[in-house]
Amino acid sequence: MPFVAQSGGHAWADWFRLGSEGIVINLRALNGVVVDADRGVAVIQGGATVGEVMNAAGAAGVHVSALAPPPDAEEAPGGRG
Repeated sequence: MPFVAQSGGHAWADWFRLGSEGIVINLRALNGVVVDADRGVAVIQGGATVGEVMNAAGAAGVHVSALAPPPDAEEAPGGRG
């Protein structure tokens, strides 16, 4: 049986054509975001929207860029960017 996980309820695309037997697993209710500014770590659940992530980061005093770094950017501690 075909299935797809849908995060946040956005970005519907042609590949969602699952037919009458397909299942969409909506993750929207799993929208928790925890930002630990001291450790430089965020835990973001699969249903969180960009707005929810940005709000949680702002509340923790952390700036988040939604833009990808240039390909030649040095890797930051703990991951790219």
